[in-house]
Amino acid sequence: MKKITVYIALVFALLTVNTAFADFKVYSYDNQYLGYVLDIIPNHMIYNDQIQAYYLLEAKNNGWYDLSFELVYFESDNCTGTPYIRGELVKPNVVMNDKIYKIKNEIKEISVSSFRSCHNVTYVCGCVFSSPVVYRVMEVIEISLPFSQPIQGPLRIEHEASGQTKAVVIPLMN
Repeated sequence: MKKITVYIALVFALLTVNTAFADFKVYSYDNQYLGYVLDIIPNHMIYNDQIQAYYLLEAKNNGWYDLSFELVYFESDNCTGTPYIRGELVKPNVVMNDKIYKIKNEIKEISVSSFRSCHNVTYVCGCVFSSPVVYRVMEVIEISLPFSQPIQGPLRIEHEASGQTKAVVIPLMN
């Protein structure tokens, strides 16, 4: 526990210098570029400039990281057609289910009849049917990520200033 506290203190010291979060690049243990770290508490908010999207990473107990799971809704009763996510909650614009989605447009209301859900431990996904319910939603489109999943920790954060690179390894786990 003391080691984790020391690592957290070290990260905060590095992150509180007079530099914006967007100056810190984050990499996986196997050196996959994940994007720019914007926030590290409670999850890691990352902006990936390659796909021009934000996403959340969740630390797992086994030292690995996953994208946050969200329910993906459909107007059909069989999880086909245009995918949507609930719009009244503040979210990053990349969501994971058994596919990866990016928010496409603004909030609108639809009658939802089914949704895809994935178990957050087993990652088994399936279609859940429901009586039609009206939700405020945002349309999403399926995308490909420029890195593979799951993401192996510990994460490495690099900061470049005046031609020098400083790196910190973050072994944060739940």
